[in-house]
Formats: sequence, C-alpha cells, structure tokens
Amino acid sequence: FGLPDQVLGEKVAAAVQVRPGARLTEADLQALVAARLARFKVPAVIHMTSEELPKNETGKILKRILRESLLSKA
Repeated sequence: FGLPDQVLGEKVAAAVQVRPGARLTEADLQALVAARLARFKVPAVIHMTSEELPKNETGKILKRILRESLLSKA
C-alpha cells in the first residue's frame, strides 16, 4: 500500500505478519523482494507484526487501517 512521501507523492509500504520468535529483518525482506520485483516496487517501509492483520468479513486485508496505523506512529 502507499504512504505519503514529500518527494515522490507516495512510497511503497508493506505489512507482514511474522510468526512469534521469527528472526526476520526489514532488510531481509527488502532483499527477498528486490530479487523478484523492479526496484521501484520494493517497499521502503515494512511493518512487521506477530498480530493478525486486520481483515474484513470476506478475509481481505484492510489496507486503509494499516495505512492509518503506520501514519499515526510516525
């Protein structure tokens, strides 16, 4: 999903649910994604959580809530 950026307008962000105790860093995920996607598609911000991501009744992830959550932390 996109987050506001003063230079580009928006920057790519991602939210990842990790298993408790997993040893994973933002740099690890960015390297994994960079090997498969174009450079401009690699998330600049990765939010990792062990909690379940917010979903609606049909199981779709609620990007709006994730975006608002990240913006309120910044």
